Amino acid sequence: MIRPGNTKDVLWALVERMPKYEVESLVAILGRRAKQNLKWGPIYNNLHPASRWALIIEEEVQEFKKEALSGDIDKVEDELLDIAASAVSALEALLYMRGQMRENEFNK
Repeated sequence: MIRPGNTKDVLWALVERMPKYEVESLVAILGRRAKQNLKWGPIYNNLHPASRWALIIEEEVQEFKKEALSGDIDKVEDELLDIAASAVSALEALLYMRGQMRENEFNK
């Protein structure tokens, strides 16, 4: 049963209905995010403005374009994971900052 506000239950309900390749893609992205956290630290240590995240993601897209032309499917996959994980990281930062703003308003 999905309870409102229970993110893990909602996620599990969605995953149960997804084709295997979609689940594998999401697991790969989560794995890349874990590597980013090990390298750069948790998201609250990397609270960049949206303009900085745009530059980070743009750089990853440029690397993807280069590898797409090379034809090396493993490198293409690697760059796509970098793009996806960077976009997720940017969204996490935005949601974290939004939550901090709400918390600050609540504590006034």
